[in-house]
Amino acid sequence: MKKSIVISGVSLLLCFCGCLKPAGEPAIDAKAVEAELRKFESNHKMATDSKDIENILLSYAEDAITIMPGEPVMYGREWIRNFLEELYKTHELYNNFEFVDIRIIADRVAASYRFEEQIIPKVERVCVF
Repeated sequence: MKKSIVISGVSLLLCFCGCLKPAGEPAIDAKAVEAELRKFESNHKMATDSKDIENILLSYAEDAITIMPGEPVMYGREWIRNFLEELYKTHELYNNFEFVDIRIIADRVAASYRFEEQIIPKVERVCVF
């Protein structure tokens, strides 16, 4: 009985060790991750510059939850679509973000970014004679 427990324990340990990657070998391909994030960055910029609401919405998770001061909690993408449709009628919206640091930590990606946004009222041009 004692031998079978020891043998089972050793077998389990060998099986576990065989599944581990050698130390120093990344679990994620850092170049592939950075390329994917840079593509996301570029697609978002093209969508916002062209005011393509459907492609802008692809930047947000389908189950997004947004909390803004003094506003009710908003769920999903539909409120963003409605917000942008109304905003584009009366304002110019410029926003951009860029990833400034992308790191692979074990099997996770940690990325920080810089975000800038301008919302400028459209000026109605009036001709005066």
